[in-house]
Amino acid sequence: MRAIWRAQQSQAIISIVFWALTLTGIFYDKVAKKFNNFGLPESNVFGGMLIMFTVVVVMILSFGYLFDRFKFWKEQQIIAVERNPFLNNGKMQTNLIVYYRAIMDGMPKTRNTDVLRKMIKWNMEDPETRKEVNKIEQILGFDLE
Repeated sequence: MRAIWRAQQSQAIISIVFWALTLTGIFYDKVAKKFNNFGLPESNVFGGMLIMFTVVVVMILSFGYLFDRFKFWKEQQIIAVERNPFLNNGKMQTNLIVYYRAIMDGMPKTRNTDVLRKMIKWNMEDPETRKEVNKIEQILGFDLE
């Protein structure tokens, strides 16, 4: 798992470098003619490409910064959080409440089940959650009240 994580982390840096190299290679001739090889002699191709590479890297990083700053990714993150049943402001989703109530129906009381029962009781204080849980239990054909 650590190897996968390291590959993912280095992938960002590697892709920025490859994008910058690719774009520099594609557009160098046109940009060098337009900007007179960035003030360098025409024989100094490496220097001009190095300047253009730097400009492209700065543009890519600026785009990433602005993308993050203006929260263009926010909607994707909201969806990811809303679909996670354990990150709902401490509240359990109704399907989990029904599931745990059905499982714990015949279980003896232990410290762990007491904690879960308290969590379910706290979640059931919300009238909307209670209504949804009761509706699901009615559809499934059992009542645990």
